[in-house]
Amino acid sequence: AVAALSTLTASNAMHMPLHITAAVKPATPEKPGAAPSPEALVAYLADKGALVFVATHLDPAPAGKTYELWLLPADGRNPMPAGTFRPDAQGSASVVMPKLPKGVPAKGFGVTVENDGGSDAPTLPIVMSGT
Repeated sequence: AVAALSTLTASNAMHMPLHITAAVKPATPEKPGAAPSPEALVAYLADKGALVFVATHLDPAPAGKTYELWLLPADGRNPMPAGTFRPDAQGSASVVMPKLPKGVPAKGFGVTVENDGGSDAPTLPIVMSGT
């Protein structure tokens, strides 16, 4: 808990909002009273490999599927899996302090829907992103 709080409040942490992507966003504007769009925030300290991800308004993952968070390295390396998650009944989810290597600068983050257990590489479409 202390490490997560330190990551969230560190002055040198990268804070990045993630939003639903055009690949899954409805083409029509949201109607008044419609459910809010999914949103998330990542706080990341590259030098420590510390990450906290919090999401709201997510739809349930389909049967046999799970959401997976990806770190997109700034140096062009392949995306790194940063944890799988399932939202609760209210659509909230988090990934707190997954095992990530230290010293990997990020250019962004993405969320995909994967088979239960996760994947070694993201499966398109990316449903949420921030870069």
